[in-house]
Amino acid sequence: GNPYKALEILLQYEDSYRGSAVVQFLFARANVALKKFRHARDYFYVALECGEGEPDIIESVGALAQDCIDAGNYRECLFYLDRASRLGKIPYEYYNDYAFCHDRLDEPEKAAEYYQLYLDNNPFSDTVWFNMGTVQARLKDYDKAIEAFEFSIALNNGNSSSLYNLAVVYMNLQRYREAARTFEQFVAIDEDVLGLLGLGESYIRLNRNQDATDQFAKVIASDDKVSEGHAGLNTVKAIECYNKGDIEGFKSAFIDIYKTGTAWLGVVYDVLPQLENDKDFIDFLLELKQNENI
Repeated sequence: GNPYKALEILLQYEDSYRGSAVVQFLFARANVALKKFRHARDYFYVALECGEGEPDIIESVGALAQDCIDAGNYRECLFYLDRASRLGKIPYEYYNDYAFCHDRLDEPEKAAEYYQLYLDNNPFSDTVWFNMGTVQARLKDYDKAIEAFEFSIALNNGNSSSLYNLAVVYMNLQRYREAARTFEQFVAIDEDVLGLLGLGESYIRLNRNQDATDQFAKVIASDDKVSEGHAGLNTVKAIECYNKGDIEGFKSAFIDIYKTGTAWLGVVYDVLPQLENDKDFIDFLLELKQNENI
């Protein structure tokens, strides 16, 4: 709604409803919406005094906490959630808000703790399992991340976000067959560019270069300006040329990848570890780095 208009109306009746917890909470919520968090707290404390013992006071504080999330103030949301917890037993749904705020505040350990509390009460939310997976991946606890994403997919096999993030975890673990299989499931649901690029990279690492080329071609067909698609194609070309002994073709493709400044150079190095001891390549790379026109 319009918090300015709401506050304008409320102020007209402020003196008449100073003892009303409902109205004081409305004042607090309007001020949160306007990002006047200090004023909101002033009204909140008055609301607590007016509403002491009322059965729905926890719900009112929870609504105020949700408003803080909408306003982008996650620390303030935690303040209100803590106050709600001190007033009595909170609904388990609030644990998701706790977790969300800690996640946004870059506190993944606390986020995982609260996501688990939510899941202990309701293990049937594919979205919360997905959120748990992303947090565990950030914590580099990949076994727990995989388990969470798999639970999410089991509950909803159309959860493309869980499929994509599970595939990324497999890539990080160098479990490329599982990554390719999961990316294949993802692109069957959503031919997103990131999914096609991920599938292409997993195919390269499995020495399935033609399949990789097909994925990058799809990326370019969807948007020719996506540099990653061209870099992927050049990665395949560089690897194949090097393996065939076509050094000029390899250098040409490598330069094109180098120009994009992408991570595909790392794929080339991983697939061709012998480059590390290839003197001609090292000389070529040094020359490349010294050439300011590249």
